[in-house]
Amino acid sequence: MQVKEYLRQGLQLGRQIESASAAESFDELETLLALQRDIKALIQKVPHPTQRLILYDRYVRQLHWHQIANAHHYCEKWVYELHNRGLESLERNP
Repeated sequence: MQVKEYLRQGLQLGRQIESASAAESFDELETLLALQRDIKALIQKVPHPTQRLILYDRYVRQLHWHQIANAHHYCEKWVYELHNRGLESLERNP
């Protein structure tokens, strides 16, 4: 699985964690929380702090592109570029 595909799992984690928690599905909840920890750990490997923050906002906080751009006072195009550079960094040094 490529880095981007792996991180994309984080986009749905919030809802899945809430659902598993509400259903008291503790095994599923534990698995989802472990995945979330792994995603956070992977993102922490990005050496550039801004790229790391963009990846965190996207895949952990599950923000939309425009929300990330507004929060950091960047245009969306620059957010995409920082995001792609962060992914490339992880692909080079997983």
